[in-house]
Amino acid sequence: MLTALTAIAGVLFLSCSDKALACESLIPEFVKEIVNGEDADPESDNAKRFLSESVFSTVDVEAEYSENYKNTKWSDSYTKTDLKYLSCIIYCEANSMSSAGKVAVGNVVVNRMKSGGEWAHVNTIKDVIYDRKWAVQFSPTVNGSLKKALKLYKSMDPEEFRDWEIEYMNDCIEAAKQVLRGKKTIPDNFLYFNGYVSGSKKKCEDAGTSYKIIGGHIYFEGY
Repeated sequence: MLTALTAIAGVLFLSCSDKALACESLIPEFVKEIVNGEDADPESDNAKRFLSESVFSTVDVEAEYSENYKNTKWSDSYTKTDLKYLSCIIYCEANSMSSAGKVAVGNVVVNRMKSGGEWAHVNTIKDVIYDRKWAVQFSPTVNGSLKKALKLYKSMDPEEFRDWEIEYMNDCIEAAKQVLRGKKTIPDNFLYFNGYVSGSKKKCEDAGTSYKIIGGHIYFEGY
């Protein structure tokens, strides 16, 4: 059972323990719903309040990011191709999610690229996205959505795309730039995410591994 919340660099992490919560009064109601195994409604007032409360999302991370990377440019270590593919996969996976959710998707991609070990075969962001060593890793590479996102990224044509699509892509480009500059909303060892929050949460709990839920995604190191 999930019984502990840990804040690391201002980011709220959820992990498993046999000990009782020692700071229950500090936990947002939306998180209590998840902890208690309730069907938490992401559209509820509690959920929206939780997702918008910077104290439990990115305020401290943002401060650290600004301090550590204020003189860093995304292009110092990455190419335009890297930016393009990272922006587009973020668009496909998290275009309507919060900034923290967008950044987290980008973090997973970069984490895999840098992790080595079983991921040593992927050396670029594009490699990670199209990786099929074991199976398709990102469904947008096969369902047509990445192809459409790449077309949107290239043209940004209001005659061809809706206003909201262009707006979301601009948001995703900004999130990708932040990721490439070093911004993080999840740890370096979180290499997976999906939208099967309840099922994956249980698997992480059973395996005793840490995870973080942001919006409709769960991010984790494995199980």
